[in-house]
Amino acid sequence: MIARCKDNTGNCIPKELFALRGWNSDMEFHEVTVNKKYIVYAISYHFDHPFYMVCGDDYDGEYINYPHLLPGCLFEVIDDRYSNHWIEKEIKNDKSGYENTKRVGFKEYVENEYFYGHLLEGYKKEVKQFAQTKELIDKESSI
Repeated sequence: MIARCKDNTGNCIPKELFALRGWNSDMEFHEVTVNKKYIVYAISYHFDHPFYMVCGDDYDGEYINYPHLLPGCLFEVIDDRYSNHWIEKEIKNDKSGYENTKRVGFKEYVENEYFYGHLLEGYKKEVKQFAQTKELIDKESSI
């Protein structure tokens, strides 16, 4: 899946999501650039709103070796084909506090509710798994 950033401000975020992460309409998402295309590595749905896992402009694979989960409203999907490496899972009342979520993406992310947190914290196993999965998904894409 490929998405183009159409906005990198809080202007498009639905008000019901502001409390989710302390967001507001004045904020900016410096991780992404308007009009730039990004490969989507996974999708999480919270309260029926999609969040796309993308490697932002700051991703270098070494010091910043994790993707960002950003509100789908920041993007326009330009290639909606799911990766061959994706699976789907409905998650009811998960420990994150988001009810009725759904995850679509690579197996480790979808099946392990702690994967993303461990990735953000730099756990070697998760960093290695994401790097391997990223390489496979990147090969499918044309950007």
